[in-house]
Amino acid sequence: LGDRFELGLTLPTLYLQGAGFDGEGLNSFGVGDARLMVKALLTSNNRGFVASARLASDMPLSQLNPNTSLAGDGQFNGQLAFTTGFEDEAFRLGFDLGMLFRSPSTVGNTTMGHAITYGMGTEIELIPEVNTLVADVFGQVAPASLGASENQMPLEAAVGLRYYLASAFLQGGVGTGLIPAYGTPSYRVFFGAGFY
Repeated sequence: LGDRFELGLTLPTLYLQGAGFDGEGLNSFGVGDARLMVKALLTSNNRGFVASARLASDMPLSQLNPNTSLAGDGQFNGQLAFTTGFEDEAFRLGFDLGMLFRSPSTVGNTTMGHAITYGMGTEIELIPEVNTLVADVFGQVAPASLGASENQMPLEAAVGLRYYLASAFLQGGVGTGLIPAYGTPSYRVFFGAGFY
């Protein structure tokens, strides 16, 4: 939307495999929670030092399939976040800090409430306008004082490659949990496509 605003919609599809909570295990394919996002550029340009703010909300589509209900919060939520960093033609580095607002919900024996979100990411252009190396570290701080049953600090890292095709891109990569907590995988493999 012009040079200062961005509107995004993410609809993840996923495959879940693991122990689960009932002892019978997970082995399901389904749709995750859809995310609607609006972002505004706060600085006068998008090169050099940049800063932006965004509002996002997850829609609990994962609850449509009981076998993939663990892939989402099970409710609508909202997030307000700010990102700052440096950007030029071939390199980007960003830092993100935000607040996730959600009603307390229980999965297994863990209750999750509001959370402080944070992350750091970089993009390095390997071949100009063809492919980019992407790396991210991201997590949450969900203390008992914000509605959780106990202090939780999930942290995850991911690395991937992005290929550009005209006004679209394809990407894929792998990730792993660094601090075990709710939602932190032993490993994660992801593929995606986007349009801009």
